Amino acid sequence: MMSKSIPCPILLLLFLLFSAHTLFSQYGVETNPITKKKGLVDPEDGRKIIPFEFEDVQPWSGDTLVTVTKGKLKGLYGGKSGQLILPVSFDEIDLSWQTGSKLGYAGVKKDGKLGLFLFNGKQVLPIQYDYVRAVFADLLVAREPGDTVLQFFDASGKPIFKSAGSTAWPGFDNSTTEIIRADKSRYFRNKKGQAVFPENSTKGAGQTAKW
Repeated sequence: MMSKSIPCPILLLLFLLFSAHTLFSQYGVETNPITKKKGLVDPEDGRKIIPFEFEDVQPWSGDTLVTVTKGKLKGLYGGKSGQLILPVSFDEIDLSWQTGSKLGYAGVKKDGKLGLFLFNGKQVLPIQYDYVRAVFADLLVAREPGDTVLQFFDASGKPIFKSAGSTAWPGFDNSTTEIIRADKSRYFRNKKGQAVFPENSTKGAGQTAKW
């Protein structure tokens, strides 16, 4: 007699849900039964890592980073150390890979403007842009509100070059960036701002394009 097997997509979903729950439970996010505020506790010895002062506590990147919410404002803590990295004064904190979290950068939003910080709390790009990203660890990009020009910076926030475009992505190798214009056309620059190919490509990195 044949038994019905569980379809692979369902097994994958169950595995991901279990993994996510296990990962979350390792943080020891707890709620004070009286104040209903949340904090972070070491699950091994019960040591308080983050105080019970917040409406929301969200772990990120293993146990490395934790975003907290107090009222409508957000801050960032170190998950292991409990050290306050970014004060609870931002409208949003972006730890997505698109902004550059895998490279050690956190995006912030305050009063509708964006800036970029390192995970040690050092501000690299001021909060004055409507687009920010770490393309590489040593190449950052930002765009002023209403502007059509991208500004590129080194890891310290020092300006390197400017180039027309809406967004920028890693290029075809670690020394190039792909710049996308508002009309979706694109071209490449190296980290010094020098042209790599003619500027009439209509396709992206890794794709065959007619010049």
